[in-house]
Amino acid sequence: MKIFVLFCLIAFGFHGLAYSAVNMVEKEPATDSMQKAKPKPKKKIVVSPKPIVQLHIDGYLDQKYVRLVLDVENDKDVSGYIFFEDGSHKYIYGDKEGNAFHIYNPGGGYINVILD
Repeated sequence: MKIFVLFCLIAFGFHGLAYSAVNMVEKEPATDSMQKAKPKPKKKIVVSPKPIVQLHIDGYLDQKYVRLVLDVENDKDVSGYIFFEDGSHKYIYGDKEGNAFHIYNPGGGYINVILD
């Protein structure tokens, strides 16, 4: 019991000293340089999105007539459909580099289309 009382006196005694030491600091008055500092205005970033361009490309793939309908977004990302002679179609996607299109289908096929 004596050890517990001694421990409480020491613990609360140091706590009171530490607490009073923190409160003894006086506040400094604001200086003119602190009052004149204003936050800088934030710059607005204006991003103008490029329109989506739709291309219709006709040609031959493995000696079969095909038609590509492509949506080109941001002059890079490509998505669309390839239509075959028999009326079937597949979803395709890829990217554009200059005048070349690198096109893939979900089944793993790859088509390279170069425009003149």
